[in-house]
Amino acid sequence: QGLQHVNGDNGDDSLNGWYPDLVGYPNGPKRTIQAAINASTYTGFVVVAAGEYAGPGNRDLDFLGNDIMLFSEDGAATTVVFQNQD
Repeated sequence: QGLQHVNGDNGDDSLNGWYPDLVGYPNGPKRTIQAAINASTYTGFVVVAAGEYAGPGNRDLDFLGNDIMLFSEDGAATTVVFQNQD
């Protein structure tokens, strides 16, 4: 899947990440950024919902050598990724 959605509040890494608002197995956003990256294709997009992202799965991100673009759904003013916190 080339487009993955992340929502730290109501996402679940076992979901497919294909839909930002449709939650019901297997549909719905991932909970962590790394899970969405892992599920992306070689040239995918990861769209992160507004919120604060920290801890495992949201720091020390590994893009796996792929050309993946990471975007905030609502802009940098509403989405923060804490790379150095647990």
